[in-house]
Amino acid sequence: FYETKEIASSSILPGERLFGIDGQFPGVNRIWCTFYRGKLFRIEVSYTPQFSKRVPWETFVEPVKKKYGGGLSFESPQGEVIMWYDGKTSFVLERKVAPKSPLIYEASLADDELSNARKESCPTKKYRV
Repeated sequence: FYETKEIASSSILPGERLFGIDGQFPGVNRIWCTFYRGKLFRIEVSYTPQFSKRVPWETFVEPVKKKYGGGLSFESPQGEVIMWYDGKTSFVLERKVAPKSPLIYEASLADDELSNARKESCPTKKYRV
């Protein structure tokens, strides 16, 4: 068994809960599991800076590319992103590089149907510019 803690509950969105597992797996900083309306809709794994420094990015993504193909690659302000989407699920690998922060890798898997339902329940905010 692994120790989990609830990080946030309905304060995020009604019906949403966020749980985390910190530092219990080698090379993994944290695992966050987000539930919406009682169903798991997103898992995010954040690797330690030591793991991310020791394992080359190409080595990290190669098994995923072999299984799912090349994916959609692009640069973001935080670093490199590779995405796969099959119409039901999104899988994202990120190589985050920020000034004065250590390099980290993140992997996330989301149920797109639940994610879209969640987005629809978000109130639209208007900002003055």
